[in-house]
Amino acid sequence: MQTGFNRAIISVKKIISHRYFPVLVILAINLCIGIFVVDRYGESWDEANNKLYGEQSLEAYSWWVNKDIELSDYLGPTNQRYRGAAFPMLANLFVSGIKSINTDWFSSDLWHFASFLCYQLGVFFFYMICLRYLNTWAAFGSTLLLVTQPLLWGHAFINSKDIPLMVFFLGSVALGLKMVDSFLPSQTQNLAVGKERIVGKENLRRLLMQDWGSAKSRSRKALVFFTGLQIAILLTSRFIQGLIVISITNAYYAGPSSFLGSVFYRLASNKDSVPLEAYINKGMFLHGRIAAVVIIILFILILILCYRIFRNSLVEIGQIILSGYLAYFSKWYCLLAAAVMLGLSVSTRVGGVLAGALIAVYFLVKVKKKSIIALIAYASISIFVTYITWPFLWQNPIGNFIESLIVSSDFGWTGNVLFQGVQYKSYDLPASYLPVLLILQLTEPVIFLFWIGVILAIVKMLNRKRNWEEIFIILAWFFIPFLLVIIFKPLMYDNFRHWLFIVPPIFILAGFALDELSKCIKPRFVNLAILIVLISPGLYWGVKLHPYQYIYYNNFVGGVGGANRRYELDFWVTSYREATMYLNDEAPLNSQVLVIGPRRIFRSYAREDLDREWFRAEQIEESTYPVYVIISTRRNDDLIQFPDSEVVYRVTRDGADLAVVKQIK
Repeated sequence: MQTGFNRAIISVKKIISHRYFPVLVILAINLCIGIFVVDRYGESWDEANNKLYGEQSLEAYSWWVNKDIELSDYLGPTNQRYRGAAFPMLANLFVSGIKSINTDWFSSDLWHFASFLCYQLGVFFFYMICLRYLNTWAAFGSTLLLVTQPLLWGHAFINSKDIPLMVFFLGSVALGLKMVDSFLPSQTQNLAVGKERIVGKENLRRLLMQDWGSAKSRSRKALVFFTGLQIAILLTSRFIQGLIVISITNAYYAGPSSFLGSVFYRLASNKDSVPLEAYINKGMFLHGRIAAVVIIILFILILILCYRIFRNSLVEIGQIILSGYLAYFSKWYCLLAAAVMLGLSVSTRVGGVLAGALIAVYFLVKVKKKSIIALIAYASISIFVTYITWPFLWQNPIGNFIESLIVSSDFGWTGNVLFQGVQYKSYDLPASYLPVLLILQLTEPVIFLFWIGVILAIVKMLNRKRNWEEIFIILAWFFIPFLLVIIFKPLMYDNFRHWLFIVPPIFILAGFALDELSKCIKPRFVNLAILIVLISPGLYWGVKLHPYQYIYYNNFVGGVGGANRRYELDFWVTSYREATMYLNDEAPLNSQVLVIGPRRIFRSYAREDLDREWFRAEQIEESTYPVYVIISTRRNDDLIQFPDSEVVYRVTRDGADLAVVKQIK
């Protein structure tokens, strides 16, 4: 028994000490948090168009079997078709799959979770790149700095346009570098050794049966019981929801003299002004939260029991995977993976081409003329993936792709952009726009570490402490687009969300500083203390601004309060969800609601009796019901619209109003 225990301890230590263990811990924590907070994020301004684009792009595949249909009817809203359809289609498939299991979840919440899952994939790719340049501790620290950025955490849920580009760009670089490595002569021997190791693995099925037979009876019974209980909870979810509806309905209509009615009256003092639907929704929400907690607890218990019972098998599987199973795939598998990822990147935004260009240059420098055939295959597969996942290209691939490049570089949005207290036209922003926002919207430690990292990277290149071309990839990834924006001043709006794909190298370069710091300071607890201090601003503001982390500004401008009415905050008006939820709880029956801005966000969350269709200002006097208005503070609309009406609710973070609810009548 002691021998088995010692063997388990050794196996656990091996897993914990593995280079990829830190990022797996980060991803596990992120997913647990994401599950619990995803329903707080509101739908963004143009999210509905993105969903429609995904749906219609999937429907467009019927054109291949029925050429009589008009393909132009399945290319989404006009502006969307100039952007690739890869992620909208993937997200739509994810949402449809989950909705087929449980139709009660908000589609917007599932869409947000799909975007958040995509972001976690990007975190993994980021860590994968970091390990090429940094020691494990510095790679872990850089990844923590990335995931604790309030700006990125907020965008991860609500930005299904620019976050996927950042993720696929990261994947294109990570897998592209791995592809180049696989073509280097030094990898030939590793490939041969790896293939021999894979072929010689013990039969895992037999090992699993041995573990099950030798496990304690109570452990096996507990595993069966908890697994059965979890399945039962999932299968009876509909039945329990039905009971909740019946119970709340009976309590709602029960008289105050009855026991059930008296309890309900104590819990719902404003029952007479709030419809039954609102209480049912609250009951469903509470049931969903409790069920989620129970399922997660059961899942953790099942994992623990599985480890106790199948310890030897899991260790064997873990050693196969964590020892670099994927690293021993042939170079052509690496090329295929890199090419597919690049194709998805371009089919998300045409800017993904830059990732392919960086990898192609690196490939040519490292492998020289021998890379030509591989590069042709790499480009051909990428083009095919882009074509097949972007319906807009099907009828005129070259012409439509060029048109997309033109539209993307000169997008025709000519609205105003608030910057440093001045309203600029989107095509006439100062050259300082991107540099200033990068300095103000990332946490303070990252800014200092980045510039130290840039200096260290240049010194390493000059001193030839490592291959210059590897460091050049990271520097070029950030500085080429950065300088192009400053020089040519392209049309920009919504802060720098379109350029999020150049943010990861900032953290990789910051990791150079962490790497040197960990070499100078040996005690691990001191390094840990320093890392905690570095990530603390992101953690603090991430909690304080929830669920509007994407409006984050650091203390260089006085935080969000200091940026209020000087810089763009909730430009996607995600705060309309919270404002709508307030009306669901407080507005009397059949109230009329005027929405300044995207009413579809209100319709997504409003209870049934509230006016969910268009209600205009000229109808106010005619209404016989209470009238409310939801107004965003963007462009000071809250000060301009109905200035004399009473503000009954404010969506506020750090002293800055994001949206207000006014009662007009």
